[in-house]
Amino acid sequence: MEDLYTTVVIRNVDVARCIVLIDILLFAIGLIIAAIFDSVWWRINYSKYEEGFEVIEHYHFGIGFMIAGVLLIQPLLIGLGLGLIWKESDQTNTFAHGSKHFRNSTYIGIAMFIILGVVMLL
Repeated sequence: MEDLYTTVVIRNVDVARCIVLIDILLFAIGLIIAAIFDSVWWRINYSKYEEGFEVIEHYHFGIGFMIAGVLLIQPLLIGLGLGLIWKESDQTNTFAHGSKHFRNSTYIGIAMFIILGVVMLL
């Protein structure tokens, strides 16, 4: 017969494994949501919604979701954010390279990455 300590440790390990599996599942769901969102975004006439916001790219939303995911300890948001960054890299004009707003977009991206780094260190 096992002692109480061993039983508690085994149960805690099982709970921890379940939590990790749930986190992985939520992260994967976030990636899938990002792919669906990107697909829908490109099928609608998105240019009429972007007027005045051309400098904002997919990856800016991705970094924003990652910041929120880290602050809220929510793997779904981290997966969604990473998925949007990944989908940005699939585009022909990746990260606004070659566009008129490339410099401003890059400055925003760098600032957001710095914020993400600081939030991760908290």
